[in-house]
Amino acid sequence: MKQEAQNYNSGKKQERDADSYLLGHGYIRPIGKQKSNIVKTFANKGYKLKPRAFDLVDHWVSRYWDNIKDLESMFEFIILYELKSAGANRIKPIREDWQGLGFTYSSNEDYNWELLGDEKYKFIFVDCLRRRHLVLKKSDWINNSRSTPTWSIFIKSLGQLQ
Repeated sequence: MKQEAQNYNSGKKQERDADSYLLGHGYIRPIGKQKSNIVKTFANKGYKLKPRAFDLVDHWVSRYWDNIKDLESMFEFIILYELKSAGANRIKPIREDWQGLGFTYSSNEDYNWELLGDEKYKFIFVDCLRRRHLVLKKSDWINNSRSTPTWSIFIKSLGQLQ
């Protein structure tokens, strides 16, 4: 259990490091009502998103995200980004050519990509050690990767078994 807590905390720090780096490069993470308004805007335009399957938007969107009507007026320019990052303190850093970057790719992320396509749903790879990033389409990385099918399980409650 202690190792799981360390992994979670390490992952959150890595996420904060990547967010901080990306903020300086024109990307921002919407939270709470901001993210909800983006999801509602996409729904109003006919796209029912999986809200947990995107992380970032271009920083300029933050000027509009408090008002759905404003977001709708800028809809054609909004791109959603899914963040995939490698922490600066990895035991084995990823290589210059990004070999060694591993991440989960969920069915929800794939759903959003299928729904929106490459023009409105992109992937940002961040190397926190080298302070660099790439913005990619799915086709840029999927054919240069090795994948294994996995399930992600999130227990809601086992209270009835106690």
